[in-house]
Amino acid sequence: MTSKKTSLPPPEDAAAAPALRQGFLPKLIGYQIRRAHARMRRDFNQSTADLHLGFRPGEVSAMVLIIENPGLIQIELARELDVDKATVVSLVDHLEKAGLVRRQRSTKDRRKQALLPTREGVRMVQELRRLTEEHEAHYRQRFNDRELRQFLEFLQRIYQNDGA
Repeated sequence: MTSKKTSLPPPEDAAAAPALRQGFLPKLIGYQIRRAHARMRRDFNQSTADLHLGFRPGEVSAMVLIIENPGLIQIELARELDVDKATVVSLVDHLEKAGLVRRQRSTKDRRKQALLPTREGVRMVQELRRLTEEHEAHYRQRFNDRELRQFLEFLQRIYQNDGA
């Protein structure tokens, strides 16, 4: 898989630059989540750059879901990742071309294709799990157990479908 840089590293003189006035942005949940995500993603990409994994956003999550749910169909994957059908088709095409997943006609409904991990896909996710756990530990140490549990519960409230 080829690596595609998704975010630029901060400028060399970022620490010397005066802080920008942010107006109401710091009070926005989405703004804070986006900034935290951008930082974590940039750090992860930098720490794994020499591995040339080249995963695009969503592909690691997709791989884990396919491994944990062999035979998963694309519409179920799209629903779990909260993406549209076209996005999941492109994502699965990329994983299939990389030799990480394969499609197989569903035995339950021949109109659908089941997604199955390849041996290489399983091996890659095992390595990614190790790297991800190391990466996450850096951020988890900023919280005690109660805070971390509560923080994760708060984030889940945002995306759980409560009819709102």
